[in-house]
Formats: sequence, structure tokens, C-alpha cells
Amino acid sequence: CVVPLWSGTSFSAPITNGICANIRSIDGIIMRWPELVRAILLVTAQNVDGGEWNQAIDGRDGAGVISGHDAEIFTKNHTKVAAGNVAAVNGLNISIVRGGDPSKSFNIKIPATKPSFKHLRIVLTWNSIAKTSPSYGIPNRNELTDLDLGIWVGSQFYSSSSDNSNNEIVDIPSSALTPNATYTATVTNTANRISVGEFTYFAIAWTWVYDHAN
Repeated sequence: CVVPLWSGTSFSAPITNGICANIRSIDGIIMRWPELVRAILLVTAQNVDGGEWNQAIDGRDGAGVISGHDAEIFTKNHTKVAAGNVAAVNGLNISIVRGGDPSKSFNIKIPATKPSFKHLRIVLTWNSIAKTSPSYGIPNRNELTDLDLGIWVGSQFYSSSSDNSNNEIVDIPSSALTPNATYTATVTNTANRISVGEFTYFAIAWTWVYDHAN
């Protein structure tokens, strides 16, 4: 029996929509926040081309294949976190950054036994709003709200800081992480594209994902 290979948005869009509906039905909070849904899909997606996770560049937005199974497991078993949280292995929540706010930090716990064939992924998503302040005058740069994501692991800084999207992805190889250690991920308004008096909602999520699609 030859199984046909289906592709294209007409096939993938309804599948993605069904996965989103499923994870939204699990938790009433997630039902109200599309940023949380996007964070869950991205943080549980599996790499398919050797893994686009390099601390020197942004993770390719949306890279890999979404996993309905992993998204559901994460949604059911995550720890709800807030800035300055008690360190958690699998974290998720929605928060706010206001113009002029300092950075917000989230504590990530590495399990005593690191999962085999997996690495740590941290995802940041937010809702984009247009700035009301005058233009920066920088060509080819949008004026939507922009956040950056970074984490120190020893002397190595892993970060994602694109200027033209509303999500950041950081992947860290298991070999760089120490069992039972705690690391702090930081969300910053580095580009200062959220004016005083304005704010944006963001979701942050982290968990362990397969190095390659299984």
C-alpha cells in the first residue's frame, strides 16, 4: 500500500486549526490568549532539517513541524510562571511589558536527569501594535512593538533579537546545560519601540524538544 504525501496550506491549515482548538480547550486561560497558543505551538515544534538553533542567529521562525501530541502534553503539564518565578522545568504564562519597564526575568530549572535526544527551547511571542511616537528614520525597519529574548549559560549568551517579527526562539543544546542548575531567561524591550504609556502582551514558554523530528 502506498500512502500519499499531502502538502500545501489547504491541507496543513485545518490540521493546525484543529491542534489550536484542542489546546485551547484544555485551559480556559489559553482560550483567551492567541499569544499563548502560538508559544505552545512553537515551543513544542520539532526540527526537521538538523536543527536551526544557533546562538549567533535567530531560530528560523516557525521552523520544524508542529506536534499536536507534544503541544497537548505540554499544555496539560506546564507550570504557570510569572517574572521572578520559582524555577520550573516547563514554564508558560502571559504577561505585560509597558514602555519604560525594566527587563523581566524567568527562572528555568534543568532536571536532574536531562531528557535523551532533546534540547531546551525557550519561546517568546507577543501582540504587535504600531508605535504612536515619531519615526526613528531608519530605512527598512518597522515600527511595531519589539521584544528580545536572551539567556546566559555560563559564559555563553544565547539570544534571539529579530527586528521584524513578533516571536523569538532560543534553542540550547543539552550538552551546554548542567543537571539541577537554574538559568534565567530575560525579556527586554531593547529597541525601545514601546513608548511610555503604551504596553504589549507577551507569552513565554520553555520545555525540552527533540533534536530531530521523531
